[in-house]
Amino acid sequence: MNRTALLLTFLLALTACGGTSYSIGLDPKSASNESGTVVFTESTPTALVVALTLTNVPSNAIQPTHIHKGRCLQPGAILESLNPVQNSVSSGATVLSTTAIPGTLKALKGSTYVDVHQATTALNRIVSCGNIE
Repeated sequence: MNRTALLLTFLLALTACGGTSYSIGLDPKSASNESGTVVFTESTPTALVVALTLTNVPSNAIQPTHIHKGRCLQPGAILESLNPVQNSVSSGATVLSTTAIPGTLKALKGSTYVDVHQATTALNRIVSCGNIE
C-alpha cells in the first residue's frame, strides 16, 4: 500500500472514532510552484495529527515545515515544528509528511499559519504557505 493510501486510511479511522478533521490549502510562494493541503485531525481531545501533502517538490529536497503565530503575510513566532517535507525521488513529486502535535483545532484557528521553507539553509525563503482560518 502506498504512503498516501495508508495515510488516508489512518485519517478515515481517526474520523470514524470521533476525530474532527479540518483542512487548509497551501499556496505557492517565492515562485516555487509548490502547493498542497494540510489536514488536521484531532486524535485525542488534546492532540492533533497533521498530514501535509505538497506537490511539485524538487528532488533531494528537505524542507522544514512549521506552524507559526500570525498570518502568511504577517509572519510570527514558530509554535510547532512539523516533520520536514522530504523528496528523494524525481523533481516535481508529490510528498506526504505527517506529525503528531499537542493542541486543539480551536486553539489553532484564526491566528496561525503553516509554512514550508525552501531548505534548512534557506529558512528565509518560504515556498508554500496557508492560513489556518
